[in-house]
Amino acid sequence: MVRIFIIAALLVPSLASAQEASTALEQYRAQSLELRMTGWGGFSGFGHLYRDGREIDVAFFGGNAGEIFKGSPQALAHMETYQTYRKFGFTLFAVGIATQIAALGVLIRNPDLGLFDFDNERSVLEMFYGLLIGGTIVGVTGGVMMQYSERFLSEATVAYNKTLYDRLRSSSQAKPRLFISHTFRF
Repeated sequence: MVRIFIIAALLVPSLASAQEASTALEQYRAQSLELRMTGWGGFSGFGHLYRDGREIDVAFFGGNAGEIFKGSPQALAHMETYQTYRKFGFTLFAVGIATQIAALGVLIRNPDLGLFDFDNERSVLEMFYGLLIGGTIVGVTGGVMMQYSERFLSEATVAYNKTLYDRLRSSSQAKPRLFISHTFRF
């Protein structure tokens, strides 16, 4: 009878610790972020953030970052880098597309250009190829930079989740606990 009382007395604090850990785990699951890469669905193949199973709108240039990643300075720093790459990449992409459209305009304006007549030394032909090739290079570079920005969204998500974990862990460890091994010998 005394053994059962001692075992019960030792297990009650352990069960309370398990309940506390379960609550912290539930809080973590409800507040943590998940990044899912979605292929080419929607506007682009960029990542989407989810919290507790619901999609969070990051905005195309990451404008909602302050609200989403609040409480984690490291995550906010990664999001600043994300925004920089995203904005600069989009600008290059738009300039590349505009340059290619200008090349198309040169072609439409001069239908007898002779695109494959390389012996012809007309400056219009050189301008067409310069705009076309230059626009393609600038546009592809912008697209690559926009896709590269997703790395920083991923790093911001990891940093936020780590900050959340550390905060929940420290708050659950602030209360004194009795560590009990559940191995008993009779």
